[in-house]
Amino acid sequence: MAAQLTYGKAVKYQPGTWSAWVEYLNVEDGAYLGGSTNIWHFDSDALNNIKTWGVGGSYVVAKNTLFNVYQSFGSKWKTNKTNADDPEEQTRAEFVFSF
Repeated sequence: MAAQLTYGKAVKYQPGTWSAWVEYLNVEDGAYLGGSTNIWHFDSDALNNIKTWGVGGSYVVAKNTLFNVYQSFGSKWKTNKTNADDPEEQTRAEFVFSF
């Protein structure tokens, strides 16, 4: 299960536009989210059997220049058959340039 609530709309060709979101993930083994088995949170090995939530936002700095930030919280394995530590929280910031 995945759910995301978004407010605003960052439009890459309109400087000053922005968006913010919060999401919840409760995924089983082999999850396929957003058209990929690899999303911003974790690599494909860690996107199995996990519960987590995250927040993020985007801001259009200049035409075709987007700044994104992401943060995960409360990441836990749903079942921990190998007694591994829970996954580390993920923080990411990026500039995206479109041409």
